Amino acid sequence: MAKPTESSTTTSTSKPSVTFKEIGKSDIKYVSAKDLKAGDIAVTGILLSSSPNKFNASKLDFTFEIEDGSKVVLNGAGNLQARLKSVAIGSLVQIKYNGQKKITKGPFANKSSHDFTVLLAG
Repeated sequence: MAKPTESSTTTSTSKPSVTFKEIGKSDIKYVSAKDLKAGDIAVTGILLSSSPNKFNASKLDFTFEIEDGSKVVLNGAGNLQARLKSVAIGSLVQIKYNGQKKITKGPFANKSSHDFTVLLAG
């Protein structure tokens, strides 16, 4: 009977590939009406939440998740808060900035306000 021979072959174990994501870096983009031009799309995404603005608690800021998974916080200026009032959390929307518009009635008559159009996916 033949004698077994020693082998120096090593078995390689395949390790799963691992990806890393930088932490401590904010993936949240903040958008303010003052930085937009008439006709700009302020955001297209899923409405996640609304929360009081940290500088003016009477205004709301709106958080959206956009296509790449990052978050956009849109300052609730002008008529945006009223337009988003009836939009359910989880809805896909597109928000267009129309520029400033003169208010015609109420306590702010003859003052300019930021004007938005809210489009609901459907």
